[in-house]
Amino acid sequence: TAISHIVSAIITCSFFLSKKSTIKFTLKGLNDVKIWNIIKNGLPRAVTMLSRTIGPILLNIIVINIDISSSSGMTALSVQRSISFCVASIGWGICGTVLMLEEMNYNNKNMSELKSVISYALKSILFYVVTLSIVLFICSPYIARIFLPNWNEDKNLYDLSITSLRYYVLSLPFIALNISFASYVQSVGKIQIANLVNVFVECVSLVVACFILTKIRSYYGFFAGFFVGEAGVSLCLVIYVIINKLIHKKEKYKKRSLTLLFFDKYMFF
Repeated sequence: TAISHIVSAIITCSFFLSKKSTIKFTLKGLNDVKIWNIIKNGLPRAVTMLSRTIGPILLNIIVINIDISSSSGMTALSVQRSISFCVASIGWGICGTVLMLEEMNYNNKNMSELKSVISYALKSILFYVVTLSIVLFICSPYIARIFLPNWNEDKNLYDLSITSLRYYVLSLPFIALNISFASYVQSVGKIQIANLVNVFVECVSLVVACFILTKIRSYYGFFAGFFVGEAGVSLCLVIYVIINKLIHKKEKYKKRSLTLLFFDKYMFF
């Protein structure tokens, strides 16, 4: 892992420092404002990666403490994690592209195009992610067998691995929706909300849901927490959007009412 990252860094640096690169790096003109903007724009990603590190550690602690004498839960979680890395890499790539397009349109004050990007992202979630979830849900038994060569010798572990996969794939549309929302609020400059959503998506909601449901249904409750945690964040975001829209509508109505009052009072002609 270390060697691959070092080689990658050397290749990247050698390209940017070569004559072929049209982008030239320099420290000239770097000031406090530019440094702060770099930190501010990179903060959501940093918070996400930190949450993605802390979350699995806490989840590992929870699943180990369900039954210290058994490794079934950890094995099933490893099966789920292996698939999640593959799926997440695709999802983060798409969301990163959407974020870039949203920021470009927002900075250029191109609101119609910004709405078009958001609309396309939501349609993609509805069609592609839901389709992917259905396919993975159906194929879960066969995916589990890839990681469990002796699956027919331990039916409990096999069933638990299938359960872990299915709860995860059911949460995929909600994860996509949550990350897309975080990307949108980041693109329009609401960094604090983006950070909050990322922390809940990657850590808080999962850990809390898994911990509570573990007390109810042991391993099966733990894996159900992945679906419940992400769906819970999506529900909160929908409520937030509705409330925000109602407040905005009310404020707009108030401004309109004041304008009409002004015309009624002074523009009597």
